Amino acid sequence: MRVQFIVLIICLLFCNISKAQYTFAKPPKFIFGTWKIYKYKFIGGGTLITIDKAKSYVGKKVVFDKRSFHHDQDFLWFDDECGLTKYTFETFAGLEGEVGKTQGTLWAYDVKEAQKNKIQWIKPNCDGVDYYYFEITKSKQLAIFYDHYFFFLKKVSK
Repeated sequence: MRVQFIVLIICLLFCNISKAQYTFAKPPKFIFGTWKIYKYKFIGGGTLITIDKAKSYVGKKVVFDKRSFHHDQDFLWFDDECGLTKYTFETFAGLEGEVGKTQGTLWAYDVKEAQKNKIQWIKPNCDGVDYYYFEITKSKQLAIFYDHYFFFLKKVSK
C-alpha cells in the first residue's frame, strides 16, 4: 500500500496527466512600443458595452516600455496608474479538451486571428499583480477580451 502511494505521488509530479502545458519566458522584443486599437469584434452574449462605446475605443493607444506601461485615458477598463515592475509572458499549448481553462481567448471562441492550438499572453505586472492579459495573435498583433468583445491592436511605433 505504501509503495502504491509513493508511485502515485511520483506519477502526479512527473507524468503528463494533461496535454496542456504552461511555459513562462521573457517577453518577445516585438511587444515593446506603442500599440493602437484598430478594430473590435463582438462575439455574442450579454454585454454592458454598447456598440457606440466599443467604437469609441478604436484609436486608443497603449505603450509597452521595458520598465513602464501606460495607456490613453478611457482605455477599456484600465486603471489610471500602473506601478509596473515587469511583464509576464506565458504560453499555454496543447489546448484540445481545455476549453474551460481558456475562456475569453481567441482560441476558445474560434476567432480566425487565434494561433493554432496555443495561447500566448503578455501581461503587464502592475504593483505585483498581472491585471491585463493581451493575447498574441497568429499575425503577431495583440488582442484583449472585454465584455464579450475582442479588441485588436496593431503596433504603430517602436
